[in-house]
Amino acid sequence: MSAPPLTLSGIFEQASISPRLYHLGREIAPCSPETFQAFEDQRLPWPLPWQQRARVAITFAPPGDSTSTPLVWFLAFPLDEQGLLEPAMRDGFIHRLLATLGQQPLDALAPVEGVDPLMKDNPLAFDPPPLTMALFHALAARDAGQPASRFSEMAESYFNGLSTREHGSSLGWQGVADIVARKDETRERQWAMCLDALDDQALQALCACLEFFPPTTPELLEALAEQNSVRTGEVAYSCARAGLASREGRASQWADTLLGRDVLADEDLAILAVRGWHHLEHETRLASFLEHLARSSTLDMSRWLKELALLPRLRLPLIMMLRDAPEDSALALRLSPVTRH
Repeated sequence: MSAPPLTLSGIFEQASISPRLYHLGREIAPCSPETFQAFEDQRLPWPLPWQQRARVAITFAPPGDSTSTPLVWFLAFPLDEQGLLEPAMRDGFIHRLLATLGQQPLDALAPVEGVDPLMKDNPLAFDPPPLTMALFHALAARDAGQPASRFSEMAESYFNGLSTREHGSSLGWQGVADIVARKDETRERQWAMCLDALDDQALQALCACLEFFPPTTPELLEALAEQNSVRTGEVAYSCARAGLASREGRASQWADTLLGRDVLADEDLAILAVRGWHHLEHETRLASFLEHLARSSTLDMSRWLKELALLPRLRLPLIMMLRDAPEDSALALRLSPVTRH
């Protein structure tokens, strides 16, 4: 008898199950089975780590039943300092899974009275917050060719100006997530023309979803930048998070403007690290960001450096900049000998 598979990918393959996988951490996006397999084999660091975890949604039909509602596992795998899988908890879950399948090969994966026995008391399992759950459902439905939820019509009417904009608080996450997950350039341009008419709650809801399905058109990015300049407090920051999440050139210019300031607020630094991290894949921007971070007297510099170092594309340039920081720089003064070497 052959040895049982040692990875979740291997178990799915042996059971002839083709799951859909999604990143549910720093970004909410599809994850290829090849990426997940390489991660499980410890051949590849997790590309989108969040809080030192690889947060994944795995959705699949139960074995032998492709017509029922797909099952969904929300799993957060611990990572080592290089972003690779720490396999102990994953292996424990696999042993539990194999034991369950050995007892009930076809029915074991189905939840009993709404409770999935494999997720109960499972240290890998996590409950996504409401926004993450709404965005995941919106993306999964779109990818499966299913219609948007019944809440999308209200959100569509609201943001297109077809219904009154006096009650933005009545919008739920799911409807906004649905229309943002299915947006195109035409819709982005429509939204760009109406951002100034939205109340604070509606604008924040739209921006919160755009953080994970970022703008692609110059018109929407310009409109977000304008609202960032005229709104205040958390509403302004929500516009910055949505805009800087984009990989377009206008968003990179926005990052340059922020980093060119003499003093950068802690919240701006956090936005760049969490939503605009891809703009830091640039020598000048990364150096400027690190100097601003070093000057902050309130942010935990060690924590932020560890988070950024887990990003595969930032790890090497970040380490090199930490080692080569000029002796008279704020960065060098903040770094301990242990951190630098």
